[in-house]
Amino acid sequence: MRYFLICFLITFFSSSAYAILRYDTTIDLVTAYDNNIYLSSENEKEDYRNIIILGVGANDETSLQELSARYSLSLNKFWRNEVNDYAGHNLEFDFERKLTRHISVRFADTYYLSEEPLEEDPEITALRRERNRYARNRAEAGLSYQFGHDDFLRINYLDSRLQNQATDVEDSVEYGPIIEMTYWFNVHHGIDLGYSWNRIEYEESDPLKRDLITAGYSYRYRPNTTLTVNYSLEFFHAYDELDYNNHIVMLGVEHSLSPQWTIGGALGQFFWDPEAGDSENGLVYEAHIRRYFESTSLSLAGTGGSREEYTDAESRGFTKYRSLNLSMDHEVSSRTRINLNVNYHHEKTLSREFLRDDIWSYSGNISYRLYRWLTCSFELSQRERNSSDPLREYRDFTASIRLQGVYEWR
Repeated sequence: MRYFLICFLITFFSSSAYAILRYDTTIDLVTAYDNNIYLSSENEKEDYRNIIILGVGANDETSLQELSARYSLSLNKFWRNEVNDYAGHNLEFDFERKLTRHISVRFADTYYLSEEPLEEDPEITALRRERNRYARNRAEAGLSYQFGHDDFLRINYLDSRLQNQATDVEDSVEYGPIIEMTYWFNVHHGIDLGYSWNRIEYEESDPLKRDLITAGYSYRYRPNTTLTVNYSLEFFHAYDELDYNNHIVMLGVEHSLSPQWTIGGALGQFFWDPEAGDSENGLVYEAHIRRYFESTSLSLAGTGGSREEYTDAESRGFTKYRSLNLSMDHEVSSRTRINLNVNYHHEKTLSREFLRDDIWSYSGNISYRLYRWLTCSFELSQRERNSSDPLREYRDFTASIRLQGVYEWR
């Protein structure tokens, strides 16, 4: 992580290499209430806290390169449970540059340090049973070769690391290359091919290894309509537990009715074939509808199928899931904005000890711009997990008021 932080600092304080470099600094003052700070199933504890968030960022976009970098420091002070006070860090860095007409490079890094029971990544639903410090860093480096108008060959390398102070969660590192190719025979017919190799190593447990092969065909029926067929085959090898293969076949369509209306989706089947025991299959799907009005945007999205969780706090392994998200953003006036979100997530473990979870979350936010550089907002949220294991269940309600100041310059 320190190498990407050095890159960020060099980028921020040296603008000679960029033609249109824009900076911004932010400060957030937050007072929040939480009725279950440990997300406990039985011993719920409520508390208030004050949070100061200091942020700094840089952005640049030219014909040769794109840069986005941001760092924030959050100071959390609890009113009653002072033992939970901590300083959190968040860094996001994404840089892409053309070396020649056809070759470009990309470096990206996401890092956060926290003590919250739930991680900042919304895709990670695992719960930490104690408030202990942990850090996650995901870095990517890649080379892209464009050999046609829409034809690309991409080679990337991924390195993702998790470090914990908690004794019940192992440190882990996941790494490996990813190779992808997109080729269009003509304006209507195109293919996608890919291969990735990943290895996951733990502090004490035996490592895991997986190979993934993907192939896809796209038919551009009209400029605003594309039909797809995709297939993937995964070989998973675990040295101390169940090996398996997983096949996924999907048919999809993406259609843009107008700039204000987009629909799309894909439907298929996964076939999970373990080395021992019964096989499992299920639907794989993805569907979304987005509608934009003059002052309102609506989005409905649903996904389902299979996924793997081997590097989080609960490490559930191969799971079967489905999720649904509904969101609305409405601009009441030039100063006032309202945002509403509803999420549902269901997950069932297949490769390890049986677990079934249902997670509901709701949130609402209203913001008012006092000045061009100052915004006040109020947010309410509710999150609940029902589980086959009663000790994993929790219910959490939070309320917060935020004052954010932003200053931008070049």
